Amino acid sequence: MVELSRQLITARDVNETVYAIEVIEADRWDEAFLHHDREEADVRVVRLQGGEPPDLLPAWLAVEMLPRHVAEATAAYATAPAAASLAATLWSRSPAHRGPGASLDEFMGAGADALRYPSLTPVNRSRRQLIVRNFVAGRGDPLHAVAELEGDLLERALRIVFETPQRFAEQLAIERIAADGAREVSEVLHFLGAAEVASGPEFGELAIDRRVLREQASPWRYLDGKPFTSALAAAQAWQRRYRVAYESHYRSVISGADELRARLEHASQAAIALERLNAIRALGPPAGVSALFAFTRARDALAALPAEADGEAPITAGVGLGGEPSVFAQVEDAAEQVAQALELQRGRLASQTVRFVLERESVPSLDRLLQAITASDLGGIERALDDRLARHIDRLLTAAATSPLSEFVERYAIVSEATIDEAVAAFRALLEAAIRGSVDGHAILRARHATAVA
Repeated sequence: MVELSRQLITARDVNETVYAIEVIEADRWDEAFLHHDREEADVRVVRLQGGEPPDLLPAWLAVEMLPRHVAEATAAYATAPAAASLAATLWSRSPAHRGPGASLDEFMGAGADALRYPSLTPVNRSRRQLIVRNFVAGRGDPLHAVAELEGDLLERALRIVFETPQRFAEQLAIERIAADGAREVSEVLHFLGAAEVASGPEFGELAIDRRVLREQASPWRYLDGKPFTSALAAAQAWQRRYRVAYESHYRSVISGADELRARLEHASQAAIALERLNAIRALGPPAGVSALFAFTRARDALAALPAEADGEAPITAGVGLGGEPSVFAQVEDAAEQVAQALELQRGRLASQTVRFVLERESVPSLDRLLQAITASDLGGIERALDDRLARHIDRLLTAAATSPLSEFVERYAIVSEATIDEAVAAFRALLEAAIRGSVDGHAILRARHATAVA
């Protein structure tokens, strides 16, 4: 069992922005803690009773080692206060960070206005919230969260999903139109609102027309009872133009994804080599664990991109017209971090190997120097490093880090008259094994401690 407890708490920053903190207490580290779902939490604090976390952690994640006596006493020692204090620093660096925004009352007030428009809305805050909750009850994404959440968590969800009270009100107005039976109108209005068009010369005309149409074909104009036939026809014509442009753009996105996948071959080799070097304990603590996790997830997300655009939805896989998938940048960034971690492990391996070569006193000095220079050149090791070579390096460095004497001391820290004969026999066996395994027929008794070089 790894995870012992998990809880979600909220806090507010100096701007009164709500953020969610996921607190996990565990008996040891698990790579699953590196997975971040921004819809569930903004930052994460992992409190460990044992084991070691990765060397580098994402900006939204912190690890706290519990004192041994605390870990033995309880798994929920001062969880909320300690986590909230630590999470305040994480929040300012988190990619999910949000600046000042509207309050829950402002969101719910705008939502109630949309559901009663053009009639007046009650001033009472509770009545307004009740109007919204009654309407969204039983509806699907993304409105179901409004009915299920309360307080700070509801305010946070509204900020993430709808961003502003105006967008929330528009979504409710469109849902209201659909509930009244004007399905064609609601579908076009939804498409118009959800479409994304990048600014710039290539799609500038579509972007300008969309802004104009969002005023002419707005849900408020329809709810006012004003003539809507011509506005609806114009919006449908824009929708057809958008789809033609979007399908062409998405095909270029997929072409770019194919090219990126081809370039990932070398990065994948580096990731595999890093995993194998991380398994060699003599090199020190694993490097780039979070980078490996991010690279794997980004590569999988790249592979999961739909081959074709959704003919019904305004956007596919989060790609707006004129934009590209966020996974493109994520893959490139993670590949760079993997390369940096591999370089660190190369340096550690070269240092250990050179030390091992230089300490072979039976080899002439010049030969040792030449061998050391050769051993330090590990620039392309990922092309040759398979499991067999990794195991060989592990055995070599482990053997280089010990001697018969150090192994003997580890087995027999204390020797008495009762165990002296057993200890002598064991030491003789260790010496014989070291002599048989040496290249020059000598057993070296001086312990060579392999210190990892960062």
